[in-house]
Amino acid sequence: DAQALLAGHLPGRLGASSGPVVLLGLHACGGLTDAIVALALRLRASFLCVTCCFTFHSHLRAETGSTDKWWGLSEDEGLTICRLAEMQGDDAVMQKAMHCINALRLNRVRDQVPGDATEVA
Repeated sequence: DAQALLAGHLPGRLGASSGPVVLLGLHACGGLTDAIVALALRLRASFLCVTCCFTFHSHLRAETGSTDKWWGLSEDEGLTICRLAEMQGDDAVMQKAMHCINALRLNRVRDQVPGDATEVA
């Protein structure tokens, strides 16, 4: 699965004594961002993702529990908002859709991390 693949690229075995872990995703297309976020939650690690190409790698998103479980949207709603995030010619719609997708991802993190452990810079 995607998380195992990503974890296979991490140095050594990660445990409590490993020190801080930060996962960084640059050009993390579509479902890859969701896989990175899911892995960060599993490892209780910090993460930073630069998202793009929202409709790509949907199979990786499915491994995180699909959009209905991960984002709280139906598959059709998830695909529609991803398409809007890639819509050329209307920057306002594109920006709002990107913001919405990333806000849904952040809400998922906040739902799974207790207390004030989530911080948005």
